[in-house]
Amino acid sequence: MCSAQVDPNNLYQLLEDNPITFKILLRSPADISIVHAAPFWTLQTTLILLALFAVVILAILIWVGILRRRVHRQMTALERAEETAQALRDLSTAMRM
Repeated sequence: MCSAQVDPNNLYQLLEDNPITFKILLRSPADISIVHAAPFWTLQTTLILLALFAVVILAILIWVGILRRRVHRQMTALERAEETAQALRDLSTAMRM
């Protein structure tokens, strides 16, 4: 386990300066032990998941747009086929008279 003693006067300065890097001098690797694993939910993990969700949502929206266009084309084809069928029925009825 790592333990340190800090002079209370330097502690306030340390907290105000908010150091980004520091060095720890060890006798051997056995001086370090992992107390608990690092948390899964870090800022990087959260941003990666948000980006992944954004990509998935974008892909879904593109897919929905493609399906809407396909349905519109099929509905237009069905309407034309219905109009043609109605015209043939009208022609058949007119020819019988």
